[in-house]
Amino acid sequence: MVRAPYRVTEGPLSEQTSGSVAPDSPKCATCFWTKDKPVLRSSAMTLTNIVAQNLRAVRAQQKLSQLVVAKKARVSVSYVSMLERGERTPPLETLEVLAKALGVSPLYLLQELSTERARPRGR
Repeated sequence: MVRAPYRVTEGPLSEQTSGSVAPDSPKCATCFWTKDKPVLRSSAMTLTNIVAQNLRAVRAQQKLSQLVVAKKARVSVSYVSMLERGERTPPLETLEVLAKALGVSPLYLLQELSTERARPRGR
């Protein structure tokens, strides 16, 4: 039997109109629903936003321009800008190249860090 892909609907259950939610399901304002299963939304930042925040912070801390980082990583300045705004998610290979250009580990760019950042360590 082939199943159709889940259709994602967002919002509290009271506002659901798709009819795909089981009637005995609990109401949840912080969930989104796939066909018949709730998926909790996290209040934490997305990985794309974490990378964006860390990339910008490391670049600013080192007083580097987007142009310098782009040249070191061999990517375009507009791509670095889009990454820093969270408009793009870099593939792992690009993340590694960016980390090397900034002198930090790729893991550092992926970690959600507190607002009181420790200085990034070189590789």
